[in-house]
Amino acid sequence: MSRLFRLFLYASLAILLWLADSLIMSFLGQTAFPEALWSSVPPNRLLFRLLGCSAVLLCGFMHAIRGELINRHYRRLSPSYQLLLFGDRNSPRSAVRMHYHCLRLAAVMHVRPADQECLRLLCYCHDIGLVGVPDAVLNKTEPLTREEQNLLDTHIALGAKIASNIPQLRRVAPLILAHEENYDGSGARAMYGRSIPLTCRIFKLVQMYDYFTHPHDGGRVLDEREALDELSFYCGHVLDPDVMDAFRRLMTDHRLANTVTQYIFSS
Repeated sequence: MSRLFRLFLYASLAILLWLADSLIMSFLGQTAFPEALWSSVPPNRLLFRLLGCSAVLLCGFMHAIRGELINRHYRRLSPSYQLLLFGDRNSPRSAVRMHYHCLRLAAVMHVRPADQECLRLLCYCHDIGLVGVPDAVLNKTEPLTREEQNLLDTHIALGAKIASNIPQLRRVAPLILAHEENYDGSGARAMYGRSIPLTCRIFKLVQMYDYFTHPHDGGRVLDEREALDELSFYCGHVLDPDVMDAFRRLMTDHRLANTVTQYIFSS
């Protein structure tokens, strides 16, 4: 929402406040509506109107200034801190989208409420360790060298270490450490199959689905059916087949999807 639009909304609210008080005066029979707008308004009531409208306009001005200050502060942040505070720099709402799909998939797979809460936290803080990766590596558009890739890979262990020192995130630290593991054990820590926490297996699939279906570094955006077909190629070696089956049912069975969504938002 632009600054001018914010100011327009607050100015409209101030005008409505003035008109509403004029209508009340006219409705109570104190004076006709045209005179109630200005000429026949008692001085104390006119002062009340002016103060009220001024307060509304001041709030609008402060709101617009605050938004501009936040935007300027955001632009001054390094890319790593932008990632930490706002999620994926290519798609700022990716964490919100992933949280939504993770909750629905977790409900289908009967994940415990405590683990669902951990899954929610994982969606928002899985890349917290990127604050320790140089901006030159994060901003690089060409393929990374082996040394740069090794440096980027350190963000997982660093993220788990950061989370373990924050009381609210301490229980998510093991999940951050395992969230990029592959089902066949070809990941960095050679975890495989059901030794990988279910929350991480769910997150892995949802993260890939979100990557396929939303803009990212100029890549082609797939529709829902294409994304499901693409995910099928990774089933069994990167993704858990059971999680993939549950996700496919969720995305193709509209009755199941509606039931799960209603359950989530009603609980």
